[in-house]
Amino acid sequence: MRGVFLLAPLMWLLGIGAAAAQTALDVRQILGFQLLQGQPQWAPQIQQRLVRTTFVLYPNGQIVIDSPGRSDLYPLSGHYQVQGQIISFWGERRSQTGNTGVAYTVWGGSIDAANNTVRIEVTSGSGNAAVINQMPFQGGSSSRYAAVLLVSPR
Repeated sequence: MRGVFLLAPLMWLLGIGAAAAQTALDVRQILGFQLLQGQPQWAPQIQQRLVRTTFVLYPNGQIVIDSPGRSDLYPLSGHYQVQGQIISFWGERRSQTGNTGVAYTVWGGSIDAANNTVRIEVTSGSGNAAVINQMPFQGGSSSRYAAVLLVSPR
């Protein structure tokens, strides 16, 4: 009965009991990881950030996701919906880099309160463009990955 310790703090999300101010969930372990787009050498760094990720759910339907890394992209915020014991969420953040660049990250997924797991798909990237001596330049990079995370309440 792995889900029992998570279910109690999430009772207000599931419509049981009194409303709480917020619920914070910390990642304890990566149960599965797949790099769907990007350079293979990026995977270890992504996984190191994932194990230090926190999900904070507020009673008004807002979710805040904090994952160490770029301070211009984290924490990011979004919204969630509850259906049964599954909490589906989506969040994003964009940031300007320099005069001509942009960086972004988009998180989507679901929290299974019965199993203490979070399934995510994350897309991140950056790009820039410039014209120097009437010659256009542009560049960018992106990554996309899916993961299954074991979480516990803070």
